[in-house]
Amino acid sequence: MMITSRFYYSLAELVNKEDYYIINYHDPYSSPGELVLGWGVEETVSNIVSGSGDMFENSDSISKELMAHIWANISHKYIMCFDVEHPIWQQITKDDVDSTELNKEKKLLAQSIWSIYIDTQERYRALINIYNDELNNLMAKIETDSETRFNDTPQNLPVNDGYAADNYTTTITGSKVKTDGTSIMNRIDEVQQKLRDIYADWAFQFNKLVMED
Repeated sequence: MMITSRFYYSLAELVNKEDYYIINYHDPYSSPGELVLGWGVEETVSNIVSGSGDMFENSDSISKELMAHIWANISHKYIMCFDVEHPIWQQITKDDVDSTELNKEKKLLAQSIWSIYIDTQERYRALINIYNDELNNLMAKIETDSETRFNDTPQNLPVNDGYAADNYTTTITGSKVKTDGTSIMNRIDEVQQKLRDIYADWAFQFNKLVMED
């Protein structure tokens, strides 16, 4: 008589953790001083498929930061399962799973991760770049321009600009004011919080990979 045993796998189980870490301060399961996450989505997908990070070019800083948030969310949650049919009297473990068949499932999972990444990156990268540009420009003061025009009642026909045209204007008062608004530190905190929110929202898109037990 044959039965089916189902084995579940987390993201942490599917990648080579020794290569995966360079100090993963984002991983809530890591011990103090444990080596920060050095891979991005590209290397992670490559590792799941082939056991190495050589399939794609190296990830940029945005992809690595995203992967850090994904790792914190789902690294120890089940994102893949594999069924093994075997005789009822036979006790099997994950070590008994056929590696060829398991690799097929891993490739499908990697494809799902990559699909989510490709489908979402244009939107989130645009937002991240906007806020990164803001961080680079925080030293600039906020400029406010104002202009007040006064004209007596004109005696001739108006031109295209109406009575606001210079030849009707008796007095023009202009001002340009530069202020700091709030402090630079407050502006930095605000932009960094926005960036964290964007990465968190982006990483949340990958939660759909999580399986129910």
